Amino acid sequence: MYSNEIQVTVIGGETNLVELPASLRGTLERLIIRQIGADDGFDFRVLNRKGAVDGQIDVGANGGGIDTVADEGGKVRLGTDAAHELRRGDQILLNWTGTDLDRVVGTVTAVVDDTTVDLDLDYTAISEGVWQTAPRVEALLHPDCYLVIEPVTGASAESYAEFGIESPYTNRDDQSVTARRATSTLYLELDVGGSGEKVFDIGWTTVPSSVSV
Repeated sequence: MYSNEIQVTVIGGETNLVELPASLRGTLERLIIRQIGADDGFDFRVLNRKGAVDGQIDVGANGGGIDTVADEGGKVRLGTDAAHELRRGDQILLNWTGTDLDRVVGTVTAVVDDTTVDLDLDYTAISEGVWQTAPRVEALLHPDCYLVIEPVTGASAESYAEFGIESPYTNRDDQSVTARRATSTLYLELDVGGSGEKVFDIGWTTVPSSVSV
């Protein structure tokens, strides 16, 4: 059995990622989320893959934010928010765009400069999102496929506590990266009302499993 408690500071009005160290596979038994010094309502969900968390990219992937998307002859010209280190022929995955290009893999057809590449994808207007090198182990499916706890909305303004959850999970990050770690991770996606910094105490318990999946 693995139990832990941490205190984290998150930002109100934004989607926050909190990592919950755990075994590679097991059962989530207990989860407590308690806000300290405020009474903002919050929504959350727990997932087993980082790339399935709103606005995040996968563990071990090269990627970042989408800065601009332009129409280059009917195809996507992608501007990244930092140097991309991509080459012609590389495959990248787009996500969290709020368009039909979510979880779509495209091939780099030309490198324009350090922060701009052309893709073989048909142009679609995009104003947000992330890009990453295509997952090496498995495609990124709909985020709901990686849920460990279904979304909880309108949680108590002060706290959430659940015992005897008995929700089995297997971490779905790229195992060529996580296999080198002593522990793996579950991911708490936390949306808090209000604005500015918010402090939460979080406790959880997992029971490791030796069964291969």
